[in-house]
Amino acid sequence: MNGNAIKDAAGQIKQKLIDLARLKLGENIAYDLVAKNKRVYLELRPERGLSYYDLVKDAIRANDGVPLSGVGHYTPHNKGMISPAYGMGIMAIKAKVDRETGHVTAQDVLVVHDSGQIINPLGARGQVEGSIHMGLGYGLCEEMPMDQGMLLNPEFVDYKILRTRDMPEIEILDVPTFEPNGPFGAKEAAEATIAPAAPALANACIRPVERSSSATS
Repeated sequence: MNGNAIKDAAGQIKQKLIDLARLKLGENIAYDLVAKNKRVYLELRPERGLSYYDLVKDAIRANDGVPLSGVGHYTPHNKGMISPAYGMGIMAIKAKVDRETGHVTAQDVLVVHDSGQIINPLGARGQVEGSIHMGLGYGLCEEMPMDQGMLLNPEFVDYKILRTRDMPEIEILDVPTFEPNGPFGAKEAAEATIAPAAPALANACIRPVERSSSATS
């Protein structure tokens, strides 16, 4: 939903730049203008055009130094829910359990994730990895003890989060799909991977104990 709203706002700014380019290139231009490769140029005469940099600079100068802005919104229709689309995927975690101390170490994480059409691969991977970090933190160390409504560890000195060296190896497999309700076919790339992290970790820790109990009995 945010992506569609951002797309709407960005489209307004794009139109402002195209209008300015049309004015600077000649008011009576009959050709359509194209915004591509960091330029706005005539569709039938690509050599005639202006760079984004020059257009933005001139637009801000003409607006008394105020940056260009747009206001976008998006309301999903005919869905019956707040979100127009949901990411899908699976997660598997390999964990090591110290049977004497109970200490749990997440060793490997495999995620197969459907984010629709991925626009920014590096950004999408960062979102998924960050979500795994949050989910593992919920399951391993991010305790919030209270005493009469007061939080006892309000600072990161005592509120423990996973550090870089604590993170497991993460393998992400993207499932290419196209979501018609998303911006350019995209869907979310983070929320769906927070929820299964702690349950998958718990499942990895419980199963060895179950097998041991079964063998003993």
